[in-house]
Amino acid sequence: MYPSAIKIDPVGKFSELNSKNAWNYFKAGRRRSYLTTELLNPFDEKLKESTGWSDEKIPKTIEKTPYKFKEVEFFVTTKPTTKRPGYAEIYDDIIVYLNFVLEECKKGASIKNIKTLDDTPHILVKSLIERVQGKGEEIIKEGVEQKIDYSESERLKEEKSSMLWIPTKRNTKELNSDNSIIYVRADKLSTYFKDEVIGPFETALKSLTGWGEKIPEETQDYWEQLGPHVFKVQSTPYPSTAYADVINRLIKENKKPEKSGDWIKILNDIEDKFTRKYSVKTAGKEKYVSVAHTLKTTENIKEEKTKMKVRQPISYYPMI
Repeated sequence: MYPSAIKIDPVGKFSELNSKNAWNYFKAGRRRSYLTTELLNPFDEKLKESTGWSDEKIPKTIEKTPYKFKEVEFFVTTKPTTKRPGYAEIYDDIIVYLNFVLEECKKGASIKNIKTLDDTPHILVKSLIERVQGKGEEIIKEGVEQKIDYSESERLKEEKSSMLWIPTKRNTKELNSDNSIIYVRADKLSTYFKDEVIGPFETALKSLTGWGEKIPEETQDYWEQLGPHVFKVQSTPYPSTAYADVINRLIKENKKPEKSGDWIKILNDIEDKFTRKYSVKTAGKEKYVSVAHTLKTTENIKEEKTKMKVRQPISYYPMI
């Protein structure tokens, strides 16, 4: 039988790890998936399309497009964006380039901005800085970023997350007053599932593993069964590098020169325990640093800015 409407009930808030709350976790996950896939995302896409802006048609400035219905007003903010290389890509470019220079110098090749000083290849500091800055300014892709906000009537604001009826014979993707109210109620219910049921349940489950702040040396599997619900939490250690800090340590400029990045300090004739690691030489009026020392120091900075963390995906097997 074809239903005239789909009924979505909220479930009880998470309280503790037991079979009842595992059922609620199961229901909340499936219901939130339905709300996101069938209601929220399609309505969002329709709102974005209706602005007329896209990756092919980019506004020159930030545009805010309002959509006003009886009880809900939406605002779609469209921002022109440019995708540039990330800090990790910039770091990789530095390492690849310095290794390339070392290999070519071993072959006796002549390379721009490289001088042999004290029988070892040295690189012009200005060229290093320009390479990093230039890489950071490259544009990989232009497009738009769109964000949706809404404000609802006092009546809707006062409504709690409750049972929701979704009519199946209506196109809920259309931009109209009735669908805007369904959207707001669906969004509230989806947020409730995430914040009050799914999130707390997963946090409690991960806490049983004993891993989190404490990092395992290798991947560890933890199994838990709550009634007919079986869960596996896999705790995997991985290195997390603050690449922005690495690049800033090299080229960041500061009003106080002594707090600038290493390469900037070298240009400003500031010598300290950090800049001495580069084996700085002066040729003419220009500053050069040892390619080998710069490579090693840059890699060491990355190690300093890298911390081990743990990733904990949850596999769920409902034996029902």
